[in-house]
Amino acid sequence: GTMVWMTNSDEWKASPHFVKYHEGVMARAGQHGYQIEEFDIHEYRNNPKRLASIMHSRNIQGILLCPQPSAHTVIDFPWEHFSVVTFGYSLQAPRFNTVAYAFYRSIRLILERVYQIGYKRVGLVLDADDDARFDYNVMAGYLLYEYQRAGALSIQPLVSKYRNDPALLKAWLEQEKPDAIVCQDWRVGDLLKKLGYHAPKDIGLACAGFPMSATGFSGIQENSKDLAAPAVDLLAAMIQRGERGIPEKPQQILIDGDWVDGTTLKKGA
Repeated sequence: GTMVWMTNSDEWKASPHFVKYHEGVMARAGQHGYQIEEFDIHEYRNNPKRLASIMHSRNIQGILLCPQPSAHTVIDFPWEHFSVVTFGYSLQAPRFNTVAYAFYRSIRLILERVYQIGYKRVGLVLDADDDARFDYNVMAGYLLYEYQRAGALSIQPLVSKYRNDPALLKAWLEQEKPDAIVCQDWRVGDLLKKLGYHAPKDIGLACAGFPMSATGFSGIQENSKDLAAPAVDLLAAMIQRGERGIPEKPQQILIDGDWVDGTTLKKGA
């Protein structure tokens, strides 16, 4: 049989996480006796029934929805004929069974480790659009941890478009004076270097969910292939059980990452 890797643009190929999802999906589907074929729903945006008809005529019953290009995406499609599993939270509607990386747990674990090492002023750097894609789990984990630890925020998080304007990161560093940064975005490391900060000499850096291709970071690595296998397993079971369309009670499977000591945190601050 065939499962569909359904995308909504070709932007996914620029994401190291999503590329690994695809590689993992291909490998796991083969173990179940399925091949993977890609369809870009964006190409059929004016006539989604046409794509559904093509898939139906080829007896394709299962869809793995690649993460969307942006948060809060809504897709109109004749879902009732297909079993569907998606990745993450960027699809706002409809809601399907999803497999996602455990960002909430990861950011809390990272904060615990960073404080154990001895850092005192730990600030969060976050792109708001990124966190919307994660169902706001990064911000939620940071805020609750800090509230439970200290009853208040000692450092205001930087929530901004710092990738487009690194001066925002520079101004925040100079104002808040953190001795360590926690973030989800591994690209913060390069931005710090461009601003003249070197981790861990000048500032500690811990990343939640950096891709397998990024090396040297301290924090939690997202092994994206670990998300692919349970997504395919779930979809294969749904096809076998005849579960089609939008579920009444969508399920979430959360996958932990792996702690990596890396080189961007001091051994004892």
